[in-house]
Amino acid sequence: MPVSMLLGAAALLFIIAIAGCDQSGPQTPEQLQVEACHADWRKCRDNKEIVYTWAGGRGGITPRVTCEFAANDLAKYGTPEWPGFPAYSFNNFFSSTSESALATGHLILIETEARFQNAFGAMARVRVTCDYNLNNKTAMVHIEQR
Repeated sequence: MPVSMLLGAAALLFIIAIAGCDQSGPQTPEQLQVEACHADWRKCRDNKEIVYTWAGGRGGITPRVTCEFAANDLAKYGTPEWPGFPAYSFNNFFSSTSESALATGHLILIETEARFQNAFGAMARVRVTCDYNLNNKTAMVHIEQR
């Protein structure tokens, strides 16, 4: 076997060995908490963690996306306009312990900057409130004019 082939094989084995090693060391309790919450909403500490960390319901679809889809389905005239990057709406939510999604199984999300087309063709700002059921991964949406 030529020397260059041996060196190539040794380099390949070295790269494979390095790639298989976890260089980050043991996980911290915080990292373990984030991973647990990402996989199961019941492991999250509060509503904020559910909104921003939990991977979501069906097919990894987050509550914010589910709420946006449900609101789009209620639009009577045209396609609603959502603030910011797609799927980043519903940044407002109840965060008090009395409204804890962990206790109730319901996450209440609110979007105040959405615009829905009215019967006259004008885009009007609305307040969209979404009650996301964490147990069955469904959303009930209420839209009100501002």
